[in-house]
Amino acid sequence: MSFSDMKPNNSGYDPDDQNKKANLGSMIDEIKLNVPNIFTKSIPKHLISSNVLLRICPTHFAELNSYLPNIKGHVSYYTTCKTLQLILSSLVLNPKVKLHIQSIRTNVSSEDTDSTYHYVYPQTTKIHVRWTTCPEGCHHLSTNENIDEGKNFHSTSDAKLGSHSWSKFDTLKFLNSNNNPDIPVASDESKPFQQSLTSIKNLLSNLTTGLIGLTKEEKKLERVISGLFIFELNTDNTEIVVHTIEDVDVIERTEMEDVDGKLRIC
Repeated sequence: MSFSDMKPNNSGYDPDDQNKKANLGSMIDEIKLNVPNIFTKSIPKHLISSNVLLRICPTHFAELNSYLPNIKGHVSYYTTCKTLQLILSSLVLNPKVKLHIQSIRTNVSSEDTDSTYHYVYPQTTKIHVRWTTCPEGCHHLSTNENIDEGKNFHSTSDAKLGSHSWSKFDTLKFLNSNNNPDIPVASDESKPFQQSLTSIKNLLSNLTTGLIGLTKEEKKLERVISGLFIFELNTDNTEIVVHTIEDVDVIERTEMEDVDGKLRIC
């Protein structure tokens, strides 16, 4: 390439903007690669900001006039992700379940006109990922071991601790776990962090207790969960600074003709 072919900055070429676009493309590729396995493997640390915020259904809690503190930092983020993975694989879904990406949409800075969700950083680039868990009969749920044992290896709800119907479980019962007055804190400076950890632990603990108390379904039960991830990126699109989980729904059915309908979780 000769010097005459190169475009100077004053002609409209912005190297920083081009780098941001390239980084966004790379981030989308990483998300496509990692989101399908997010129930068993967390997103790699090099993609996550050290000060990352994890938000669980903030829009839903706002509708209920309630509040669940954000989870902040690498340690809290990955600890919470591991806890959610354990609950989902043990009590709710087949341990081998994958997420199927339905759509990926990006909102870039000031072009973002979606007022449905409340973002932490309105002027940053965001990636919206619509997903659903494996449907009944999905090849991800099959293994040679299950085939040899004659099990129903295509079941979507073959959780480690048994299959329970959420249609009998009031998901609003555990929302008051945030209002625990006995939260131990070492100092005023550490109070927000410890409140955040305690609230999420109480939330997950109460959810687990409610599910364990249910009797196992005698009939064949299938379950599909759908939802939305919103990833807010840093200024150069190289790290995720906010990971928001929204619009989580559960569809359960027993046998082929009996559909319990959609259950809104958050």
